Amino acid sequence: MNYTGERAIPWVPEVGRIMDQHVARYAWALQFCRGAEVVDLGCGAGYGTYMLSWVAAKAVGVDVNQGTIDYARERFWAENLYYHIQDLERGPLPAADVFLAFEVLEHLENPRGLMSKLDVCVLWSLPIYNNSTFHKHTYNPVKAEQLGGDIWYQSATGIIVPKERAWFKPVNVLGVRG
Repeated sequence: MNYTGERAIPWVPEVGRIMDQHVARYAWALQFCRGAEVVDLGCGAGYGTYMLSWVAAKAVGVDVNQGTIDYARERFWAENLYYHIQDLERGPLPAADVFLAFEVLEHLENPRGLMSKLDVCVLWSLPIYNNSTFHKHTYNPVKAEQLGGDIWYQSATGIIVPKERAWFKPVNVLGVRG
């Protein structure tokens, strides 16, 4: 898989500190996933879904791109880990106790539509003020927080704290809903 700037890919030097932020989000999510059936929406390269498989009863990574799923299957696997291709805005989603939507909602035409389908625990994250050509939506903290749930802020170095305890301007907003 070639690095285009759209997906964080381990071992690619251009990813740099962004990879630290991505891994920190998945490490933070582990506390919510212990013993659960977990679906990682927009799983990308698969490293995060693999991390979830360490504590989850079952971890499923879903992505729209066949090449990305192939990359994930080749590099990150475990007995309780599965990957499949799916457009998140079409068709039913796999059953889960916990859904993750890390850095994926900004890529969708209708992120609120996806969120409305998820009636169990949802962990989500959005980049703030990121005008990437790959994004269909740009978020600021207020717009991100409208997705609901307990709000957390992430710093450029990867630190994640509850919003009310943040001493820094966030680069990402995270939420726990349900």
